Amino acid sequence: MTQGETQDATLRRAIAAATTAVADRRDVSVTFANDPPSLQGTRVQIPNPPRNPSAADLGQLRGAADSFAVRLRHHDPKVHAECSPLGAEARAAFDACEQARVEGLGARSMAGLAGNLDPWMTRELTQRSEEHTSELQSH
Repeated sequence: MTQGETQDATLRRAIAAATTAVADRRDVSVTFANDPPSLQGTRVQIPNPPRNPSAADLGQLRGAADSFAVRLRHHDPKVHAECSPLGAEARAAFDACEQARVEGLGARSMAGLAGNLDPWMTRELTQRSEEHTSELQSH
């Protein structure tokens, strides 16, 4: 923490620096907002950290940032588009496999990254499972 910098600013700076380093790209921008995490081009958006983040909160922030960073590092959008199947379900499966591939590559080459991705993936899978269950129940 630099002199006069708040703990929140230090956390944001550290997450942004780690995301850029993991992505291995200088054109990455990391922003924080009151919105869900997202990746648009080279713009990574991470939720604002809570005022007093718990270890679980930090795991979610780092996991989201690392997930997007390894995608930027290992994913080739052109090849992905050329190889993508046409059907919606097949495309969803193909996209999920690609995300697993890039996260696996990142976790394999950076041991600490695997620990960051685990809570993030658990949350994502739980949320998607709940959404899918709700869809099935509404039909």
